Amino acid sequence: GRPKGLIRYASLDELDGTEQYAALIKRWGQVARQHLTDPETGLLISSFTQAGVRGDGPEGSSIWFVAHALRWLDPSLARAQYQAAKRALGVSLFGLGFAREWPAGHAKNFDIDVGSWVPGLEAGAASSGFALLAAHAFDDQQYERDLLTSISLFARPTPGEDFHFAAAGPMGNVVLLYALNQGPLWSPLVDLAGTKRRWIVALQFLVGAALAGVALTLPGSDFFRMT
Repeated sequence: GRPKGLIRYASLDELDGTEQYAALIKRWGQVARQHLTDPETGLLISSFTQAGVRGDGPEGSSIWFVAHALRWLDPSLARAQYQAAKRALGVSLFGLGFAREWPAGHAKNFDIDVGSWVPGLEAGAASSGFALLAAHAFDDQQYERDLLTSISLFARPTPGEDFHFAAAGPMGNVVLLYALNQGPLWSPLVDLAGTKRRWIVALQFLVGAALAGVALTLPGSDFFRMT
């Protein structure tokens, strides 16, 4: 039921400029809406058994990332999941933002994905970090600012050349860095002119031509100057 495998198919369609897997992706979106969501919150359920029985309910440490990833498969479902996650899990209070790991009234199933957790506030470190990723992806600027304020206050930022958040750990810092730097700088140009596959082939040809040029200059006396 997870969309990660389908994203690979969507990427192939994007690279090839085809819709070979479009019907499969559309069908998955229909099934997800009808059978894979929690009826109370509307959020995608985190896990099922092999027999199709519901396992863990919605979890912040997964749903924020899934909503972000769904943009490549089903943009309307992605935004609906983000909005539902913000209603059920997101909190902004006096300029500070955080995210709960579980919706109110749902069972708390602690595992390694949860990270540190603040009782009372029900704030989860992993859920809050991934909430920043989703807020940035869906251009929710106010919630993103509130989350960043909390992270700057409580995640122990360490200034200097090796800037990082000491309380976040290696994986937490990867998530935060990705959240704030999504999308390559050249992506608008790629989208405007041709398919990604054509760009890849063209760049491979240019790199091959450059290497061939280097090889041809090796015997010459001006090798260093020419390369």
